[in-house]
Amino acid sequence: MKSSKRLIDLKLCLMGLPAALAFFALYIVPFGITGWYSLLSNSFSRQFVGLQNYTRVLNNPNFRLAVKNTLIILLMTVGGASLLAGLLAYLLLRARRRILALSILVLPLFIPSVSITTLWQAAFHTSAFSSTGSAYCALVSLYLWKYSGAGAALLYAGLRGVERDILDAAALDGAGEVRTYLRISLPCVQANIGLMLLVLLMYAFQLYKESYLLFGAYPCRNMYMIQHYISNHFNKLNFQNVAASAVSLTVLSLLLYMLAYPLAGRERGRA
Repeated sequence: MKSSKRLIDLKLCLMGLPAALAFFALYIVPFGITGWYSLLSNSFSRQFVGLQNYTRVLNNPNFRLAVKNTLIILLMTVGGASLLAGLLAYLLLRARRRILALSILVLPLFIPSVSITTLWQAAFHTSAFSSTGSAYCALVSLYLWKYSGAGAALLYAGLRGVERDILDAAALDGAGEVRTYLRISLPCVQANIGLMLLVLLMYAFQLYKESYLLFGAYPCRNMYMIQHYISNHFNKLNFQNVAASAVSLTVLSLLLYMLAYPLAGRERGRA
């Protein structure tokens, strides 16, 4: 038995080896090169300057503004999408045609942003001169429409596994449907909640594409994100600033992922 299990594990490792090599070659190696460039004076002399590029970037008021705006937008989008996903998952549990409802919720995820932003531009009259309120409404509503359904699907997958006996016992004790959902069902699917947060964070960090389509390369002050800073300095050929800010963005994203990952792995750790 042990030899056959080892053989199966070896086959699985060999099957995953091409994907691991591709990930290493296409992601790890380029990121390592970017990190090395961020420690050099420029791409020509390549003089090692340590953390001077990071100091210059972190002291830049535009970069600080970009970090603040990015965190605010992440909080608004991920927080709003999480609440909406919880509501949609509750409605899914009580829907008659669940497969149809689930398909409708997930469908926006597969619609290209280029095609849908045209409707948002017409509805909110977005441009580089949009007001703060209008800009937030446009970007956040677009994110909620496109990605909340995916979060609801992840929650629904976990909620279907909640044991019926637990829910029946809560009903016998006099707990209503909403209270049972909030106090019993959701705590039972903490791993799915963590996974949902990870997925929503991943999509939130990709909002630069939608922001660029809605407001252009130079948006209003409150829509200026880290990706705008990187893009602008790339156009100016300030590659060391680009490298340092890109590494800083990666570190920020990893820190936020680390906050949600323990929640996603809690159920796995209990097993």
